[in-house]
Amino acid sequence: MPDVTQSYRANALKAIPLCFLTLAPLSGCKSPLDASPASELRSSIAQTVRRELSADFADPPPPTSLSRGTSSIDFKPSRLEELNAMGGPGAYAHSPLHPGLDLLGRPTSTVSMPLEDAITAAVRHNLLIEGASFGPAISRADVDAANAVFDWVLFADAGWNINDAPFVGTPFSANVRKDQSVTGAAGLRKDLTTGGTASISNRLTYVDDTRAGFPATPDPSNRTDLVARIDHPLLRGAGRTTTLAEVRLAENAEQAQVQELRRTLIDRVTETERTYWNLIAARRAIQIRQKLIERGVDVRDVLKARLQFDVRPAEYSDAVARVESRRADVIRALNDYRKTSDSLKALMNAPELPVGGETLITPIGEPPDQPVTFSLYDALASALQHRPEIEQAILGIEDREIRLEVAENARLPRLDFAAQASLAGLDESVGDAYGQIGDRSFVSYFLGLQFEQPIGNRPANAAFTRARLTRMQALTDYRRVVQDVFLQLKGALRDLETNYTLIEQTRTARLAAAENLRTLLVQKQTIQSLTPDFLDLELRRQESLANAELEEIRALADYNIALADFNAAMGLTLDRRGIAITPPDADALLPGSIPIKPAEPVEDQ
Repeated sequence: MPDVTQSYRANALKAIPLCFLTLAPLSGCKSPLDASPASELRSSIAQTVRRELSADFADPPPPTSLSRGTSSIDFKPSRLEELNAMGGPGAYAHSPLHPGLDLLGRPTSTVSMPLEDAITAAVRHNLLIEGASFGPAISRADVDAANAVFDWVLFADAGWNINDAPFVGTPFSANVRKDQSVTGAAGLRKDLTTGGTASISNRLTYVDDTRAGFPATPDPSNRTDLVARIDHPLLRGAGRTTTLAEVRLAENAEQAQVQELRRTLIDRVTETERTYWNLIAARRAIQIRQKLIERGVDVRDVLKARLQFDVRPAEYSDAVARVESRRADVIRALNDYRKTSDSLKALMNAPELPVGGETLITPIGEPPDQPVTFSLYDALASALQHRPEIEQAILGIEDREIRLEVAENARLPRLDFAAQASLAGLDESVGDAYGQIGDRSFVSYFLGLQFEQPIGNRPANAAFTRARLTRMQALTDYRRVVQDVFLQLKGALRDLETNYTLIEQTRTARLAAAENLRTLLVQKQTIQSLTPDFLDLELRRQESLANAELEEIRALADYNIALADFNAAMGLTLDRRGIAITPPDADALLPGSIPIKPAEPVEDQ
């Protein structure tokens, strides 16, 4: 059994500086109309952590180790070995289990499995984990789509026009228009990350004028135009903060999905551990109750043999009822065992162990009871750093901050700038027309400004107010998440202490019950007359020992469940199990190919 003594002392972890470092990118942007200092956001979050930690951790105490009282009963080693052979974890190491027939009416088949294999199978095949693993890849596609807005766009158009229409003429020209033209254009356009749009295009126009009495020069003609243009906002909509807002939000959404995948992994791994320890307890319960039946049958048979002497039928019937009640308990325990095995198979979702199959999982090993070393202060600081919920809450704050920056920019007046430069050429041949462009024979320029400001600016002001309120709401949500995480962590730690203490208490109770039964069995061998009252006492002491054994195995299972919950509350489940999340690849992400790397568990130090 590996040593599970653990130390959760973090390396120079300080909760408040940690929060500052985590939230360092959240710097507000100043607006010409209204500004919120960048320190306001960080100060509000740091104040939340101070309020939770500073009261009792002005001078953080050193780590402490779990402890429990010593047994109030002192047995010699030989006697202790005898009592442990009568009941307790070591008494059933080689005890067979008789699960009976499965739902198909066949003898139940079993498969042995250690905890590490169960966790590895759950990480690889669990359906909730598989579903959550698509989230980062989907969000990555959204990030690519948001960045694609700034890609170059190739555009082109073409047209052919034939005119044969009357119009108002003059004494010197006919009143009929006859011509044909062919136009074509191609170019590139790009949205700039600073908020503007840049484009470059070339247009070619061919015109053949067939009107009589109205000669045109040149005819036919080819005109070329090469145009470069930029449109850019100077106030509203200007700057990377605004134009890259959707990209930043998409990147935050991707990170939130990664944290959601981590959260799902932690939950499923913890649930797998919990189910595994419950499976051990359920299996041990069957063995304890089967042993109780064997002991009860021995007493019942003695009473049956003495029916003709000093045992009344009612006393014998009472013994029969007790034995049958114990059989009923075994049936219920077998049902619990099968259900727990199916629950573990559902968590694992292993192809070789489908939920629809009737193979029964046999857990390997005994629940360890070594103490752990912990520091509440460091555990809280670790939760602040590693819990996915806190990371998601921080991303939520940053999302609100981005939207606030956009809303703040939207309050500015609209002042757009436009600039254009064009080169033109006109000649009978296309080559000569382009030659004029090369010679820069015809060059035109354009500069323009456009201003707009809503009177009162109420829509933008209302959106800004809403954005500020939602950011304040996000800060409140963060404080609530921190409080919930701390509450869960302290509850897990209290369960850890309680169940560790209960191990010793239940073990002492089990040894005392075993001693009571052993003393009675020794007395049974020395007395000549086994009265019904004596045998009834033996039945009661058998049950007392069985109940004490059940309490002990339950305390051992609950202690290891509490240890798994404590790791989960600190956000260290994946680290301690050596589970790494690799970057998602949307092209390779198919059902059954989860972007998670199960590794050998890290031995506790």
